[in-house]
Amino acid sequence: MMIQSDHEDIALVNADLKNTNVPNLMCEPDHNWLKAGHSVMILGFPTGFDVLLARMNDAELDEILGETGTTFNEMAMRLANKDLIQPIATQGICGRVRGGKIVYDAQTAIGGSGAPVLSNSGYVVGINTALMKGFTGTNFGIPISSALALKQQYLQQHNIINIATDEPSRGY
Repeated sequence: MMIQSDHEDIALVNADLKNTNVPNLMCEPDHNWLKAGHSVMILGFPTGFDVLLARMNDAELDEILGETGTTFNEMAMRLANKDLIQPIATQGICGRVRGGKIVYDAQTAIGGSGAPVLSNSGYVVGINTALMKGFTGTNFGIPISSALALKQQYLQQHNIINIATDEPSRGY
């Protein structure tokens, strides 16, 4: 089940992740916490599969793609099973928080949308949404409070007490 925002370019997906090893990232619920000058970090996979494949030697590439080629999903599973999909982290400084938008200089690339924007204490303070093509010094995010409000809306609409734990995963 999914719910989309009418005001922001975000959507939340409800998935059953029981018996998985997906870490929980804690969110900073105070929407006024992030200010200009604060450090931020983006975690994500902004370079896409083409860059992951370009980093491989010929033998690894042949193993992932196979002799007859592969589908996107097969390739993703092969990369994941070999632990070859790893996040990239970039750090920067928040330049502005205004009107439901965050502006920062943590570099990202096309495909980095949806990545968490973290504070220096490790809390999610935003969601990476866009970059300014041709100028790597400006990237944009949406405050995490927008996603938390969307989660609350989902809970109320579906009479659900809670869809996710509020406890961080051990080791993260």
